[in-house]
Amino acid sequence: MNANTDMQTISALPQLIQEALGRRQTIREERERVRSSENNFHQAITKFTGESTGSLSFANPSTLPASAAVSSAMESVRRGLEALAASRDSTKEAKRAQSQAREALKNVEQSLTAAKSAVRQLKERWFGIHFLQRLFVGNYDDLFSKALKEEARQQEVLNTAQKQLQAADSLLQVAESRLQAAKTELSSFLNKKAQASDEYFDFMLDADAKQWAATLAHIPPFFRCDWSEGAWRAYELTLSCRVPFWVVGMAEEQAGDSRTPFVIPSLSPLLGSKRATIIKGNGAAAQSLMQGLVLQLATMLPYGATFTLLDPSGAGRAFPMQRGLPFVRPVGADLARDLDAILEDIGRIIRSYLDAETQSFDALPEQIQANERYEFIVAANFPAGYDRRTIETLQKIAKNGPVAGKYVFLQMSSECELPRDLRWDDFGDMLTIDADNPPQVLDAPSRSPWTGCRRVDHAGDGAL
Repeated sequence: MNANTDMQTISALPQLIQEALGRRQTIREERERVRSSENNFHQAITKFTGESTGSLSFANPSTLPASAAVSSAMESVRRGLEALAASRDSTKEAKRAQSQAREALKNVEQSLTAAKSAVRQLKERWFGIHFLQRLFVGNYDDLFSKALKEEARQQEVLNTAQKQLQAADSLLQVAESRLQAAKTELSSFLNKKAQASDEYFDFMLDADAKQWAATLAHIPPFFRCDWSEGAWRAYELTLSCRVPFWVVGMAEEQAGDSRTPFVIPSLSPLLGSKRATIIKGNGAAAQSLMQGLVLQLATMLPYGATFTLLDPSGAGRAFPMQRGLPFVRPVGADLARDLDAILEDIGRIIRSYLDAETQSFDALPEQIQANERYEFIVAANFPAGYDRRTIETLQKIAKNGPVAGKYVFLQMSSECELPRDLRWDDFGDMLTIDADNPPQVLDAPSRSPWTGCRRVDHAGDGAL
């Protein structure tokens, strides 16, 4: 492992996380845009009739390169659109033919009515009061005969027009049936295209998850909460990671978008933050997170950190790994006196190294940092078992220690009331981490696929 390359990757981890989330969000947005387009097109197909004037069209809205399956499905959709347009034109033509047949039938019916009226009028002349007029009309029989023939002819024309209308109706039914079949086929093609698109985006998300997993594999295991034996056999504790964050846990995607799990480190401020950190939550979860924190800090800064581990109520049982830590400040029964020594170190470092140009321990040269070392004061089950003087000293360290490289971590006990007249505000600016509800890496969008973080499990006694 190249130390310079490793540090560049580690320092850029927050940016890499943002970029990874951005890539994933881009793929999801593309998928939603494609799905929305497909749903809208399904609705357009449903509403499409033989009376529709415009032509349907569909284009894949994704800006990502399409897979072979998607391209093939799009070609089927294109052919389906052509068949639908042809069926619509045939239906329109059949409707026009039906309309013309109906108009022709109407005209024939009018002609037949006129012919029947002429015959009726001639009959009235024969049988009515105008009987005598017949004596004066020499061709009456011829007129009557012609009228009867015209009526018969119009009746034949009517029969033909009715048959033509029936044929037009049948043709229209066939055309409408073909139009419906074309709509069904096009919907089927679109469903296959939607399936191909979903498979394509699943592949893209899975490939992205694998790419991100490969990126994580090249950073130290403590930045991916990997405490497995195999990971640590492959890692050499030669890299000192002076970075302004530590990993609270791993946020895991829950949407099931890829076969490969997509997890990202959930970062919390550390070096240079000038704040104390409170770890609260269920006792076991909070203690596990605290133990993971100690292991992580010890491996982030091998031989570059001193630990002051406080557990008066548990007699030190909260820190089973302390025998494996390189530098641990001894503490006795009088915790306040031990913490006073840290206050003296804070004053000494401020007087010796800090000035207007160099305003914090984090800005000192690495050689001085290595000689003085960062110090992490970790208090388990706080404030259970801590007397007033110890708590007051911790408050002073919490407020003044970060500028001198001394950081306080308080793991809350189930009984978190301070003694009378002591206030949490006296610890100064504090960052609270809830082990039961770990912080999100980003502000959650309206439809977040994230459910939180897995806690960091400690490696156990003698893990280092």
